[in-house]
Parts: sequence; structure tokens; C-alpha cells
Amino acid sequence: MACGGVEGCVRLPGLLEDPVRGQIDLVPFVKRTMGLEDINKTFELMREGKSIRTVIHID
Repeated sequence: MACGGVEGCVRLPGLLEDPVRGQIDLVPFVKRTMGLEDINKTFELMREGKSIRTVIHID
């Protein structure tokens, strides 16, 4: 029942495929993007409650 009651082994693969199929738009869920060099800042923002939906990108 961790993760809000989602049965990870059964449901997780399908949940990961939904965005690939275009069934779920992930863009509204992303608050900001930061580079890998800013990973420590990302954790600071998360601890402060300022950002829980940051995507880390690698250039």
C-alpha cells in the first residue's frame, strides 16, 4: 500500500507506458528543470518545500 495503494509490480509498468503512448501529459506536473550540476540546489528546494517536481536534465 505504499505509493498511494498502487501495486508496483502489477501497475507500475503500465503507468510508465501511458506517457509514452500520449495518454498522460507530464508537462503540467513539472515545476522546474535544472541541470545535473544543480542537483544539490534541487535537494535544498525539496527540503524547504519549494519544489517537489523538478526534472534533472543532463546536457
